[in-house]
Amino acid sequence: MISPPTETQTARRVKYGANVAIAAIAAIAIAVGINYIAYKRLFNVRFDLTSTRSWSLSEKTERVVGALDQPYRLVMLISSANEYHQRALDFINEYDYLSDNLTVEHIDPKEQEKVDRFLGEMAARYGAQLTPARDAQAQAVAAAKKVHEQLADVISRMHALLDNEQIADQGLADLIGEQANMFITIRSSFEQVLENLEETRAAALPPLSEINSQLQRVFTGNAQMNITGAHEWFKAETARDDTPAELRESFDAMAQLLGDMNSEMQAAAAAVAAVTVPEAYDKMRNELRSQYEKVVIIGPEDKAPRVVLLNEMFQEGAQQEEAQTDLTFIGESKITGALVTMGLDQNPMVVFVSTGQSQALGQQGDFQQLAARLQLMNFDVRQWQASPRMQQSMMGQPQRMPAGQPPVPAPGQKAVWVVPPIESSNPQMANMGISEEAQTVVAHL
Repeated sequence: MISPPTETQTARRVKYGANVAIAAIAAIAIAVGINYIAYKRLFNVRFDLTSTRSWSLSEKTERVVGALDQPYRLVMLISSANEYHQRALDFINEYDYLSDNLTVEHIDPKEQEKVDRFLGEMAARYGAQLTPARDAQAQAVAAAKKVHEQLADVISRMHALLDNEQIADQGLADLIGEQANMFITIRSSFEQVLENLEETRAAALPPLSEINSQLQRVFTGNAQMNITGAHEWFKAETARDDTPAELRESFDAMAQLLGDMNSEMQAAAAAVAAVTVPEAYDKMRNELRSQYEKVVIIGPEDKAPRVVLLNEMFQEGAQQEEAQTDLTFIGESKITGALVTMGLDQNPMVVFVSTGQSQALGQQGDFQQLAARLQLMNFDVRQWQASPRMQQSMMGQPQRMPAGQPPVPAPGQKAVWVVPPIESSNPQMANMGISEEAQTVVAHL
């Protein structure tokens, strides 16, 4: 029988060292796995120990966010300057734990570089829709620069005319001098407009509608009127029989130059007027550029971002002992409502029907609180006065107000009609019940 070879001390060290290394690697792998599971599963577990669960999102919000099937972002442009800002920050951060399809980001409004980068990102979402307006404005600015240069030539020519000995009539010389001064003023205004346009067009979120309006004013305002008037005057002076031949040639060249400028300006104004800026872009820009801090809800590329201003996230609550008004956070309704409606092709319309003297909406409206909550959720809320009603005129006399026309939903827009019990007609006031048109609409609801 052959006995196995004796294990050397070196072999034993290698063997035991390998076992220790394998065990260490296994332990690290287990630790990483546990940490990964804890991060993915346990880290999202949040505990609200307040008796009123005032720091918890509602089950409705959890269902809405959990059902998101595309990436969404909540971008908070909110600082932590005071306790209400901090409360909004803490509450909105809770959305980040509900779904992998929803992320929460924070940008300090004071960090201008980050803010501009974000605004540029928002403008890029409308890129193709803004291209016609941007192109027309670029052409109009180029035309304005050309007119600015031509005005320098006009002024130079007029000063040359003033030095021309052929102009013996002092009245004529004074008139040309006045026109020269007028064109100096016009050129200065063009220069100022071009400087302003260069700055505004370079903004991260440029005010394209305002730029359109400004360019149209430049090309169709006093400058255009004065250029047209001067063109007509030099044209008429060229045609006069008593105008010296040398002056006639100069006047004709001036008329040609002013006529070219006029045509250039009219073409530029028409090009700018022919394009429109999407209303959704203007609305988003106005909300994003407001001084209020805000949350921007960003979804798929084909959905317009929604903006919830910080001052819309709180409403006055109960009065405290120190005579201060407590502010209740209602931002969840606005944010969750935006997430709901962004998943629809159009915001649903809710029509509250008024069928008698009482109003459905308004300060004394029967459904004002419900309508306010629906508006918080971005529903398209309308009121329809479906029957005639009596109202006091400015003279204090009762006046019969006719029924209004029912709102018409947009193509594909879902609509809900809220109809209270219809009041019977007053026998003493004929035709004060619900109108025939209203009866027809209500009958088909």
